[in-house]
Amino acid sequence: LGFVLSGLSYALLWNQTYPFGFSVPPVNQQSVLLWLLTPLTLTGVASSSSQPRRKQAASFSIAALGLVQLLTLALPGTRLVSLGIATALMWVNTRYLQKLAAAAITVGFGLVWVGMLLWEGIPGVLQLSEPDWFLVGAIAILLLWLLRSWLLPRNGTLAALYAKASDRWAVALCRFELLVLTLHSIVVYAQSNEALLNHFPGWKYLIACCLIIVANLYRQWQQPTNWGIYVISW
Repeated sequence: LGFVLSGLSYALLWNQTYPFGFSVPPVNQQSVLLWLLTPLTLTGVASSSSQPRRKQAASFSIAALGLVQLLTLALPGTRLVSLGIATALMWVNTRYLQKLAAAAITVGFGLVWVGMLLWEGIPGVLQLSEPDWFLVGAIAILLLWLLRSWLLPRNGTLAALYAKASDRWAVALCRFELLVLTLHSIVVYAQSNEALLNHFPGWKYLIACCLIIVANLYRQWQQPTNWGIYVISW
């Protein structure tokens, strides 16, 4: 009965927020946050239940957190609240599930929250430009591998799961950023000489590349026998 009522409320909130589809700006933006009560309640059920109901409730909470992001990702401000709550709830759900996928989702929610915060703009800070995003990506890669090295010596299943999740996110981000940097360089240098002078890569691109090199060297120093995973990144 709870799932049926949650499904009906989700459909009603979707219809109220996007009555004319994504082609028209959404309305009734704050009310969609009410649906966060669904994953919050499921996490609460998990915290007060024993196995195997605890894992079932935590799994349903993760699914509900994914659904609520579909309601809020197009809503500036509201999506920050949704992603922040989702990150906190996922941290709790991961404690109950003890699975790598849950830890990876938690780290992913955190990364998206930071990205959306920078995208919308921090009061008193200028809006990020294209080179700034490359720099932010390189910093994120380095920080994720630093987080991994900080978690590895610590005992416990959660520390090991988050260390592995941070490592995999860093690898994925590293490969993606290197691919985008390569495509960007090809587009820039394929232009005329005049256009090349106007769009010549600045110091932020250079720093981003240097940070990625440092991050890869640090990762290889931490685990020098695992070269195969990072050949593509290099």
